[in-house]
Amino acid sequence: MVTTFTVLQVAEHIERQVTDVWDRQFWVRGEVSGLKRQGKGVWFDLVHTTEDGQVVAQLNVSMPASKGRLVDRRLAAVGQPLDDGLEIRIKANLQFWVRGGRLSLSLADIDPSHTAGALALARRDLLAAMQADGSIERNRRLPTPRVPLSLGLVTSGGSQAFHDLVEELRASGLPFRLHMISTRVQGPDAPPQIVAALRTLAVRPDIDLVLLTRGGGAEIDLMTFDHADVARGIADCRVPVWTGIGHHLDQPVAELVAARAHKTPTALAQGVVATVREAADDTEQVWADVRDRARRRLDRADRALSTAARRTAAARTALRGAHGRVDAHQRRLQQAATRVTNQRLGALQDRADRLQRDAPRSLQHRADRLSRAERLVALADPDRLIERGWTVTTRADDGGLVTGPLPAGTVLHTRTREGTITSEVIHTDDR
Repeated sequence: MVTTFTVLQVAEHIERQVTDVWDRQFWVRGEVSGLKRQGKGVWFDLVHTTEDGQVVAQLNVSMPASKGRLVDRRLAAVGQPLDDGLEIRIKANLQFWVRGGRLSLSLADIDPSHTAGALALARRDLLAAMQADGSIERNRRLPTPRVPLSLGLVTSGGSQAFHDLVEELRASGLPFRLHMISTRVQGPDAPPQIVAALRTLAVRPDIDLVLLTRGGGAEIDLMTFDHADVARGIADCRVPVWTGIGHHLDQPVAELVAARAHKTPTALAQGVVATVREAADDTEQVWADVRDRARRRLDRADRALSTAARRTAAARTALRGAHGRVDAHQRRLQQAATRVTNQRLGALQDRADRLQRDAPRSLQHRADRLSRAERLVALADPDRLIERGWTVTTRADDGGLVTGPLPAGTVLHTRTREGTITSEVIHTDDR
């Protein structure tokens, strides 16, 4: 006959096996997931993930509320309370709950040094990666606005950090404009909310500065501000990010990549106020310098104007005297001009009379000389000379007169009264 077990028998058998084999405590490490605190107990899953974040194994962990408070105190010493995403190393024993049919770990102790080491390693790797790709300096290289009056604020709305910062800004009396996005500042939801807020504020053209802040407390949760997404969100923000996170031990990565870091929300607000006041003081100093320079220029101009007025008065007196002298010179000039003009007119009239008298005789003399020249030219005309028995010999090639020895073979034309004779040079005798 086949034996049939009840569910209770199987469950009790599993419980005995677990108790016999795992009756001692042991150390186990993993990442916290699904943390719950309810009444008298604390529960979460301890998970093992691959590099790409995939969960490949998990165990439920439970402990009473008193043990949860002990764990919180131990982790507070390294600045990180128990929360999702935190890597921990715990001492526990394995238990099987018969009624619920569930295997779980019962936490007995926790090793805070392991958590601190894991966080420090992740923090060091993040800083090294950002240093290598140059993003660690990106936000710090952004120019600070001269007068940052339009401020984006990322914090938990209604928190003490929010009230401290707003009160400090209001007390300054400066016309700040605050655009706040309320986010979680701790827990697994905090990093994506902060990154989304930074991106929202960065695309607004009216934002001068983005302020990221949180308040301190008995449990200082800085894990959010060492998160890679938050650090890179600050580095990629196109607007300078100033922080007022507050820290007791190591400076969070968020403060190392931000354009400027302050210890507290109040100090953050005071830094913004000081920046605006410095710009206002510089502006007032520039205005004072402009006013002083303008006053000095006006004083010099006034003195120059007074000097010019005195010189103008003296010039006016001298001008009146000069007018008198000019009038006298004008009268003398008119008298001299009349006298010279009369003299020139008389001389011109004398020349006109002589020209009228001598011109006909001079013209007749010139005409006689021209007639004699014309007769001489007519006598020298070649045609008339040829008629009288003379001859004219020229070269046939260019019509030039023969003026010297000619080479043999030269053709000549000789004009006579009877006609033209063509000849060729056979020989030339030198004489």
